[in-house]
Amino acid sequence: MAKLLYVLIFLAIFYIYIGGMYDLVEKPLTIGSDQNNNPLLIFPGGTDRQFLLEGIVAGLLMFVGFGGLFLLDNAAKDPHDTQRAWKLMTVATVIVILAFLTLQRMLDVKQGNA
Repeated sequence: MAKLLYVLIFLAIFYIYIGGMYDLVEKPLTIGSDQNNNPLLIFPGGTDRQFLLEGIVAGLLMFVGFGGLFLLDNAAKDPHDTQRAWKLMTVATVIVILAFLTLQRMLDVKQGNA
């Protein structure tokens, strides 16, 4: 029963992070295109609008970053196998940094700085 509650809480948080409430209110486009009909994943020209897929990708990247933080926490809790802990900490740090840099890149593209 507790696992079901955790899954429901996880799904509710994920729904909020992908912009679920925004999607209910605004009815966003799934994906857009530029003047040459090339597909766009990120809605250009400001942070007040988003494509449906943009919100899903950003939410997934946030949860990947949280997964890295979870791995970091688990690595710090195992003092007996230091080699495994260092490997886990290295992988977790790389995951967190990559997720952060990717989200920053998405924000730069969204604001027109790229």
